[in-house]
Parts: sequence; structure tokens; C-alpha cells
Amino acid sequence: MAHELDSLRGERNYHGCLVTKLIGKGYLIFGKVVGSPLEVDELIRVAGEAIEKSLTVSVTNSNGAFQAENSEKV
Repeated sequence: MAHELDSLRGERNYHGCLVTKLIGKGYLIFGKVVGSPLEVDELIRVAGEAIEKSLTVSVTNSNGAFQAENSEKV
């Protein structure tokens, strides 16, 4: 079955991430080179899970607005 990235030439936004097609090498995403579109999908999934675990969302001001904070210290 054909993948959406199979026809990629150059770069594009794919699921909110910049993906670049590298001729003869695969794809560049998050500064990593992967060999297939399925590896791109897996890397996006793993990155999303890591971000999800580190975010906390709370109501922190009087107008009821939500605020997201990264609990991971870099």
C-alpha cells in the first residue's frame, strides 16, 4: 500500500512536523535520518508520547484560561 510520503519531493509539513525527502537516503525529521515513511510515523508517535508525558495543564489565572507547562527541565 502506498504511503502519503512516498511521493514527497523536497519538504513539507506532515502531521505538524517538517519532513524532508533525502534522495537515496530516506527522510529527515527532528534532525534524524530514517529510511522509510513508516519510520517517520513511528518517530512522530514516540515524540508525541514523550511530550504528552512531560506536559501539565492547569488553570492558573482568574479568567479561567488554561496554561500548559513542560515539567521536564532541560
